[in-house]
Amino acid sequence: MSADADVPTGRPPRARRLAAAAALAVSTLVLTPALVAGGPAGQAAAVPTSGSSTKTSALLQPTKSSKGKPGPSNTGVPKGTKLKVHKGDLTITKDGTVIDGRDIRGYVYVKADNVVIKRSVVRGGTVKNQDRALIMAWWGAKNLKVTDSTLKASTPSLRLDGLSGSGFTADRLNISGVVDPVKVIGGNVTVKRSYLHHSTYSSKDPNQRDGRTHDDSIQITGGSKINIVNNTLEDAHNAAIMMSSARYKTGDITISGNWLGGGACTINITTADKGAIRDLQIRDNSFGRGAYGKVCPIRIPRSSKASMLGNRFWDKSLIKPQRF
Repeated sequence: MSADADVPTGRPPRARRLAAAAALAVSTLVLTPALVAGGPAGQAAAVPTSGSSTKTSALLQPTKSSKGKPGPSNTGVPKGTKLKVHKGDLTITKDGTVIDGRDIRGYVYVKADNVVIKRSVVRGGTVKNQDRALIMAWWGAKNLKVTDSTLKASTPSLRLDGLSGSGFTADRLNISGVVDPVKVIGGNVTVKRSYLHHSTYSSKDPNQRDGRTHDDSIQITGGSKINIVNNTLEDAHNAAIMMSSARYKTGDITISGNWLGGGACTINITTADKGAIRDLQIRDNSFGRGAYGKVCPIRIPRSSKASMLGNRFWDKSLIKPQRF
């Protein structure tokens, strides 16, 4: 699903619009701050029973909180967190909603400002002929924060991403089992201290002209004020970071202090309808092997103005970007 050719245009595609939620067979629950743990009063409250269960989940082991390079031990749900199962989708329409300690067996639709999702697992559900993400922030809501959470598809699909949209901060997330763990569709996005790995891939992908899944750890389809800082991005086949201006003018982007690996080109930057990418900083990143070893750590158009300093391979040798 990820590639410069697969990005949505204009509004979210037909399958992504508001009517998509109504087409699901699973139940949908609209949450308000008073209905979830850690609401505005700071007190835990039970999620309503409609479409949900309060049984504690034991299917996914939470991780241990620690410092250092992001990985399985210091991202995702903290060790010792008790999770309550919610069966079905969550559609959030109330500003300030807080979701805490949930094991969500469905998709999350964020349509309100200042939403917080923390210490939770999001698994999604079945995917038919629709592009989806486990958490969708497609409706212009502001200031979504997703922290200390695990996003892993229970039913992987070639049309399923992890966290997708605009106006969000992702911190200490563990995302796997999807095509693009993070897809940026617009601006005001920060991804930090997260572990994005083991993306979904097929050599017989019907969604791609060449038959191969174009999975990226992070795909940026356009926007500004985007920060990718101190993450571990690995295992993607197309790129660790794929960036274009397919939907919006793109700029004011910082990629700093990350551990990057995988991809034919690990950072792959292209231009599109909205012009050259501007105000781009790529600095102090550590690069592992790509599909061709050291051949293509960064691929960037000559028209894109970028500051690239302090980027090195795993053996401390300096990288040489490819300009085209």
